[in-house]
Formats: sequence, C-alpha cells, structure tokens
Amino acid sequence: MKHKTQLPAFLIVLTILLTGCSTRMSSEVYFRDLDDLPDGDLTNKVVFHLPLTSTDECEEYRGRYDKVFTKSKDFKDMEYVKCVDGDLTDFIEYELDVPMRLTNPAEGNVRGAVEFIRYSDEDAEELRTVFIRVNPPSLHDLDELLQDEFFQGLDLSETSPLIRISNDLRSDQVFIVKHAFVQNEPVIVPTSYTLEPRDSIDVVLSDVTSAWIFYISEDADPRFAQVGVWTTPDDDEDDED
Repeated sequence: MKHKTQLPAFLIVLTILLTGCSTRMSSEVYFRDLDDLPDGDLTNKVVFHLPLTSTDECEEYRGRYDKVFTKSKDFKDMEYVKCVDGDLTDFIEYELDVPMRLTNPAEGNVRGAVEFIRYSDEDAEELRTVFIRVNPPSLHDLDELLQDEFFQGLDLSETSPLIRISNDLRSDQVFIVKHAFVQNEPVIVPTSYTLEPRDSIDVVLSDVTSAWIFYISEDADPRFAQVGVWTTPDDDEDDED
C-alpha cells in the first residue's frame, strides 16, 4: 500500500458506550459494490458486538436484546449470531443489513438508522465521495427502548467509527482521507492511499466528527460525515510512479 499527501468503501467498527460497556459495529464494504451502485441500491451486512456480562447468561441477554430490537422501528431486523467469550469482556453478536446508496447525502431521508452513501459532483464525477449518514430519531428510539429494558440507554460521547476500505477490483485504486486516523496514525491534511488489488485500509473518524453524526434526538435532521474520496488513477500516473 502506497500513500502520499495531496490537496485537492467497508468493515465498519463503531464504538458506542451502551449500558456501561462498549459496543462494536463492523461492516466491510468493497470498491466493487460502490462501483455497482449506479445499477441500483445495495445492502451491506453490519455486525454488532453488544455488551454481555458473561457467556453463561447468553440466552437471557439474547432474549432481552431480541425484545428491544423487535420493538424498534429501524433495528427490528437484527439477527442473533452467537455469544463470544472475549479476552477482556464477553459479548453477544448480532447482524443487520443496512442500505448502501448512490445519492446526495444532503437531500432526502435516511433509510433506516445508518446508511452508507456514494456521491459525486457533476463537474468531478471521477471523485467518488463515501459518506456515513445517521438518523438521530432512530437512535433516540433505540435509546428509550434500552433504558426501559436495561435502565441505561445509549452513551455516544466516545463513538468512533472505523471503516475498512477494501479493494476487490483488478487494478490499483486510490482513497483520500483527511481529519481521521488511518492504520492508527492521525491524518490531518488530505492524504491519498493507493490500494493494490486485495489491499485494504482502516479509517477511524475523529472524535469531533463522530460526536456530530451520532446525535440522539427525537426530531433532528439526518447527519452525515465524509469517510473519504475514492478515485482510480489513470495509466499515465501509474507509469510515472
């Protein structure tokens, strides 16, 4: 993987404090899927690691989480996978399909609680920006249901999405990131990463960005943030490198 600074998608891991413990949400999105979006919307599987006191209480917690999700409008399709005995803490794993769309993130409504978006300006269609967009009322709904069941709701004060960008195409691709962490290193200015076929990078959004998009509100408008910009280097640039 090569990278360079310039001025000019996904495994998603979301850290959410829930009932006093961290909850992780992960999803892998591929360039091929992003490339296919002009042909129609897709869905992407998201894996949630939810707090669990002990694997010995797996069935009890599964029943309680199932009850919460069944009542929820945008999390009702959560599917139980397994309980895991972790190194430091145990957790229960669920999966959910979320939308992946080609649209303007500043327009329209979120389809569900969270979705991933690809968008390009008409005058720069080669620059395909990848966004994450969140629906605050959906988080509010889940927050209230969790409070009813566990007596504690969502604490999103330390939420930090991690997005794994994977190249499953046959040629090198470039992903430009700013104001985030890439491979655990801070990136302030726009920095381009060249992903060879089968290569990937992990992008973690900043705390400020995360606090903005993961906002719990009963009536707030959708919030979105840029993950990065995807572009394909032309042959001339490849020859120069």
